[in-house]
Amino acid sequence: ESWGTELENICDAIRDLVVAFPDVRAVYPVHLNPNVRGTVLARLGNLDRIHLIEPVDYFGFLSLLRRCYLVLTDSGGVQEEAPTFGKPVLVLRKVTERPEASLMGLARLVGTSREAIVKEASDILGSSVVYRTMSEGQNPYGDARASARIVQSLSRWLNGAIPVLAPSEQFESGIREQIATVS
Repeated sequence: ESWGTELENICDAIRDLVVAFPDVRAVYPVHLNPNVRGTVLARLGNLDRIHLIEPVDYFGFLSLLRRCYLVLTDSGGVQEEAPTFGKPVLVLRKVTERPEASLMGLARLVGTSREAIVKEASDILGSSVVYRTMSEGQNPYGDARASARIVQSLSRWLNGAIPVLAPSEQFESGIREQIATVS
């Protein structure tokens, strides 16, 4: 999580984006940490189209993620979850230990500079081509069908079928190779 000047930059960038794009609304689940909460409330507290909400449980978070257009986050986990929903991600960190989405073009590592955040978000919000490229790319974290494959494999295994995973259900190949060629 970010705080101090970095968090101030992030808040100011969110404000700039809402001002620049009249159809944009921001939903911000505010962390309970008083250092974060105080800064966010002071910078974004009474602005139209910026909805500061209490932290949400995981299913509430997934509902927000499914309904949003663009994700700005400093969370490593969210970097992995957003591509599953076809949402472009701006990673508001200087480094990430989860580079796969960035390498596949689904996320951008932008840091916490106000100008960089506004520039990168504006690029995505202002171009349907850029948005489509980032939202429709191949997800390096899977296709959200692992549970169905496991059930099918167990059923086929229990019935003596070989291979246990039907050929039509096998994983798409080449993700690791694509990441390797990009990095």
